[in-house]
Amino acid sequence: MRRLLAIDTSGPALSVAVAVGPELVACRLEPLVRGHAERLLPTSSLVMAEAGWRWPDLDLVVVTLGPGNFTGLRAGIAVARALCLTLGIPALGLGTLETVAEAAAARSTRPDLPLLAAMDARRDEFYAQTFAPDLVPRGPVELVRRQDLPGRVESPCRLAGDAAAALATQLQGVHEAVESGPDARYAARLAWRRLASGARPRRGTALRPLYIRPPDAKLSAGASLVAASS
Repeated sequence: MRRLLAIDTSGPALSVAVAVGPELVACRLEPLVRGHAERLLPTSSLVMAEAGWRWPDLDLVVVTLGPGNFTGLRAGIAVARALCLTLGIPALGLGTLETVAEAAAARSTRPDLPLLAAMDARRDEFYAQTFAPDLVPRGPVELVRRQDLPGRVESPCRLAGDAAAALATQLQGVHEAVESGPDARYAARLAWRRLASGARPRRGTALRPLYIRPPDAKLSAGASLVAASS
């Protein structure tokens, strides 16, 4: 079975996990508003040491592509690309809301219901994506205003995300609300399900961030950082 390293830098935390097949070997999660780029490699090294692995032992790098924290996503994808290039191994990119849904489903008591994953995007907006009961996406990630979220709810359904409990009080048809955020442990778990269903890893250079909303930050020359990363 392949040994993988999963990393997530898309939210207000940094998480790293290593797994063999479906079995989690070691993981760390650090609350972190900023500084993902500085902490990612040291944290990854600690997790690798806890697993008793060397870098050449890895067969696959898994990374969340977004949406989420703009600078965090750039840091995570840059490290994933560098590891793939240095070690000569492929990568598997996952959507942030897919991992949020995976985390919620692990704690859910109603696996028969569809799921709406919603993550706070600020400005009274949410990144939202709907999933079938088996967690197959029913559509792409959308940027949705708070007042438009009811139109995304299938009744009955599960609600997942960083504001699930608060949103559930405002939305009709939510049978279960599970607070969950992006987490490398669930990125690893989702990756193995994807591989088992036939997904094929790609070269690290093929990884691209999914921003949804253009960033506020600009390069000093005036060029968008989104354009610079493509």
